[in-house]
Amino acid sequence: MAAGAEAGGFRVPPEEGDGPPGEKEAATPEAADLRSVLVTSVLNLEPLDLDLFRGRHYWVPVSRRLFGGQIVGQALVAAAKAVGEELQVHSLHCYFVRAGDPSVPVLYQVERTRTGHSFSVRSVKAIQHGKPILICQASFQEVQASPVQHQFHMPDVPLPEELQTREELIQQYLDLLSLASSFSKGPKPHREVQAGAQQDPGPRSPH
Repeated sequence: MAAGAEAGGFRVPPEEGDGPPGEKEAATPEAADLRSVLVTSVLNLEPLDLDLFRGRHYWVPVSRRLFGGQIVGQALVAAAKAVGEELQVHSLHCYFVRAGDPSVPVLYQVERTRTGHSFSVRSVKAIQHGKPILICQASFQEVQASPVQHQFHMPDVPLPEELQTREELIQQYLDLLSLASSFSKGPKPHREVQAGAQQDPGPRSPH
């Protein structure tokens, strides 16, 4: 990316050894891979000592403060470097205590709070000018299958392409309504009259 270019409201400062604009992207095909960019640049940390790292800024907001998302990400990377590869992050708690200064790098100091058999805790301080700007605590868990099942087995149902269309369902519903309506009316009542029989006219008034 060109030195001093702006993207998404953030100013990307120039990197050391940057060439002409677009030269680095064309030279590395992985530049379009977001994960590769995150690991190799945005979240990359420089080890200074045991559990001590230094991070660079790649996004500087227009407010001239540090981008908090990158600071949290780098703090998590620093914590992960202090545990084994078989552990994965389980929970993360972060507190921003001071505003960051984009003119100086950030130091990440990791404290190995606890190392257990299944869980480990690492505390990280992001430091500038000798004072913490971020306090982070991350818990890591050993990968293991859980014996607890929180859901039922998926029932056997037809595939989506085997279901009736909306028009077919509407027509089926209309056919059922028509059939039910014909049964509810029932046959018309009728009277049987024998041939040659006369109907009783009822009582007559005397003359």
